[in-house]
Amino acid sequence: METERSLQATGTEAMRLDALAPLILASGSPRRAEILRAVGWPFEACAADVDETLRGGERAEDYVRRLAREKAG
Repeated sequence: METERSLQATGTEAMRLDALAPLILASGSPRRAEILRAVGWPFEACAADVDETLRGGERAEDYVRRLAREKAG
């Protein structure tokens, strides 16, 4: 990993990629893993066995929160 590479943070601060905490990628998506590797963000893939089917009448916001809770659980 190049030490000069950085991500733009809020305001004028920059955050170094080598200082980023590793992510837990709760997805088996090869594309998401490819994106994280491309930017040099350390991660561990741990695909969650969660039914991602939208429930009848479920709002998008509620759907995303439910999936996040279930994948984190």
